[in-house]
Amino acid sequence: MEKKKQEQTSPPDQNHPLYASDRDRVDALLGHKGHPNEDQLTTAAMLLNRYDGFPGAMDLQEDLTKVVKSWGLDREALNAKTRAIWSSGWRPGSATSGDDVGSGADVVDKEA
Repeated sequence: MEKKKQEQTSPPDQNHPLYASDRDRVDALLGHKGHPNEDQLTTAAMLLNRYDGFPGAMDLQEDLTKVVKSWGLDREALNAKTRAIWSSGWRPGSATSGDDVGSGADVVDKEA
């Protein structure tokens, strides 16, 4: 009888080694108002893939699902958008605003 009880209990939730930093990312996504940008879309997709089938971090997984739904997307639509983003040549941290940023952006060429 003792053996049967052990078989019926589910294993405890696992702790993901990146949970703390991922929780910060999910909280930032939850706090965002308006349309998501490339960074937010790709972050959400990456985290959904990371935790897909992971036996734990259920709060994080539920919040990710909430975020994606709040954008009017499902997982398939999110993946389609992120494939298009990556195919366009976009890379994390790339500026999308068109502002001049970086080395030399604030320097006027005096020899011209």
